[in-house]
Amino acid sequence: MFREEKATALAYWLVSKAGGTMSHKKLMKLLYLYEREYMRVVGLIFTGDHFASMPEGPVLQDTYDCMKRYPTPQMKPNIGETWKQSLTAISKFKPISIKAELKPDAVLTPKQIAILADIWTQYGSMSEEELIALTHKFPEWRKPTGESNKADLDILDVFKSFGLNEDESMDRVRRIRDREKVDTFFDSVA
Repeated sequence: MFREEKATALAYWLVSKAGGTMSHKKLMKLLYLYEREYMRVVGLIFTGDHFASMPEGPVLQDTYDCMKRYPTPQMKPNIGETWKQSLTAISKFKPISIKAELKPDAVLTPKQIAILADIWTQYGSMSEEELIALTHKFPEWRKPTGESNKADLDILDVFKSFGLNEDESMDRVRRIRDREKVDTFFDSVA
C-alpha cells in the first residue's frame, strides 16, 4: 500500500539537500536508489510503491504520479495531494522545488534518514544523465517495448540482483506481500 507521506518526506529531504530545487528525473532516480537500498538492508519497500521500467530507467510509479501536474485516468484518486502541499509538480521548464516547509524527521526514523544520507553522499553529486546510465545497468531494469513506454518491474528481480537465491528472494517478496495485507486491513478499519 503506497504511503504518499513517506515518499513526500524522502523527496523533500533530497530536494532540500540540493538547495531547494532538483530535476524530477534526478529526484526519481535518487528515490529509486533509496527504495532499492532499503530493500537490501531492511527487506521491505519503504513507501509501498510499485516499481516500473521506463525508457530512462526504473521509477517508483505512484511517486511519479504524485509528481505530475495533472491527473491521468490511470492514477489512484487523490494521489499527489500530500506532495503538492510541500513540493511543486513536474514542469517542462522548471525543476521540482520546495513550496512549503515539511519536517522529514516527523515521518522518517533516524535509520531511514541514515540510509537516505548514504544515498545522497554516494549519488547526490551525479547528474540525471549519470543516474539514468547507472540505473540502466541494474539487472532488474528492462527497456519497455510497445506503445506504453512502461513495464512492470518485478521486485523478485531486485532481490535477486542483491545475490539472493530464488528461495531467499521469494521469502522477502512474501514478507512484503504479507505486510501489504496487514497494512490494508488496518487502513480499512481505521
